[in-house]
Amino acid sequence: MHGWHRRFCLKLTSGRGTPELPGLMLALDNGGACKGVAFRIAAAQAAEELGILWRREMYGGSYNARWVRLQTEEGEKRALTFVCNRKHPRYVPEICVAETARMIATGCGDFGSCREYLENTVQHLAELGMRDRGLQRIVEALPKPR
Repeated sequence: MHGWHRRFCLKLTSGRGTPELPGLMLALDNGGACKGVAFRIAAAQAAEELGILWRREMYGGSYNARWVRLQTEEGEKRALTFVCNRKHPRYVPEICVAETARMIATGCGDFGSCREYLENTVQHLAELGMRDRGLQRIVEALPKPR
């Protein structure tokens, strides 16, 4: 997908962070490009599935819904995706890899740690034959677990 890239750009003070040690969550942010997975939803289930997605992704205002053009094996497709809302108070402007890694290494909450979230994301992308250089740089910058 051109025009959007994965970035840890939403501050978490619950779930995978706390107010004292906030974590970071991935979102699609402006610029660049990334590879991912697109799901085709059968027309008969589209309204129900979109409602579920809308309630989950649009709650709290951290995301904006966007129609994007994707390159697939079947050619160009139009798809709905959810991108970060840069005007939201949880939006984190560009920070260096070291600071991103520090927040991911320390962020932990009721849903687990940000480190697990990053490592699971990188692993699942690898299983799909994809590599995200930005995420890999963060993994390399993480302090080694004790």
